[in-house]
Amino acid sequence: MSADDGYRSSPSSDTSTWKLEFRQQWRWCQKPTNEKWVTRWQTTTYKTVQLSKSTYNLLLNISKIKEQIADCSKKQELCYQPVQINRTMVERVDSFKDLGVHISLDLSWSCHTNSLAKKACQRLYHLRRLGNFRLPCKLLQN
Repeated sequence: MSADDGYRSSPSSDTSTWKLEFRQQWRWCQKPTNEKWVTRWQTTTYKTVQLSKSTYNLLLNISKIKEQIADCSKKQELCYQPVQINRTMVERVDSFKDLGVHISLDLSWSCHTNSLAKKACQRLYHLRRLGNFRLPCKLLQN
């Protein structure tokens, strides 16, 4: 892959993270310990990443990879070809959680705020239950 092909690859300081770019069209693949940005239609990119990982004796676990398409171009394509790696289909997801932030397909905050509201309600439930037992407010605040 060279700059003439339209690709830019930049390994980070961590050898398990790669960023690959191609004309504002992105495909996010996430594994719990391994994250990469990959172009939406080039499966050779996966092979390149997989070859570079094999040199470091790291294997790409295809069953744990998830795919999310965020197309920033003005021309929206409705159908994207599914990605196959070693004859295994990569699962496509609508949202994913990275560093505590939920990122949805349309890049809106609704998924993130819904998850925060749900978590807050779960934690407030226990305080309400303790309040029903007429505990002093000073105990509930600490």
